[in-house]
Amino acid sequence: MLISKQQLIVGAGLLVVAIMGWFSQEVLESQDEVNLVMEHQSDFHMRGLKLYVSGDDGSAKYHLSARSLVHFPLSDTMTLEAPQIDVYRQGQPAWVMAAEQGILKNREQQLDLYHGVTLYKGESNNSPLRLETDSLLIDLAKKQASSVADIFLQQHDVGELRGRGLLLDLQQNRLQLQSHVRVRYENY
Repeated sequence: MLISKQQLIVGAGLLVVAIMGWFSQEVLESQDEVNLVMEHQSDFHMRGLKLYVSGDDGSAKYHLSARSLVHFPLSDTMTLEAPQIDVYRQGQPAWVMAAEQGILKNREQQLDLYHGVTLYKGESNNSPLRLETDSLLIDLAKKQASSVADIFLQQHDVGELRGRGLLLDLQQNRLQLQSHVRVRYENY
C-alpha cells in the first residue's frame, strides 16, 4: 500500500501537534514546579515587629507585635514568630491575644494564631479572665475571633469552662463556646 502525499502531510501535521502538546505540557509542569518553589520564597524578613493601627478618627484599633516576620509575596502572607495583638475598644480594657506562631493574611485583615494561644482582657497576663486554646482566627476588620479547637477558660474566683470552639465578638464583648461545654464552679 502506497502512502499518498496528502496522508503524509496529515501524518506529519499530527506528529507536530503531538510534539507541541507534549512540549507545552512539560512547560506547564515546569512552571508549576517554579510556582511551588516561589510560593515558599520570601522577599523580606523583619525582627522586632511593632505595628500600631488607628481608625479614621485617630483612635487606636490594635497593636500587633512579634519577635519576627517573614513575608511571602506570591501568597501575600506573613508568618509571625511569637505574635501578640492587643485589640482596643474605646473606654474598655484591650483584648490581648498571643501565640507561639501566627499568619497574617488577606491584606492584614486576618490573623491566624496557633500553638499555645492565650487570650485575656486587660493590662496584664494575670487578668481575672484567661482563655487557652491551640488555634484562633481573628478577623481584624470585623473585630471577631473564632476557633474550632478545644477551649479552656478560667475566671479567677469563679471557676472554669471547657469546651470546643468559640465565637468572640471583640467589639460587643461577647464570648460564646460552641459545643462540649463543661463548667466547674469554685465555692468561696
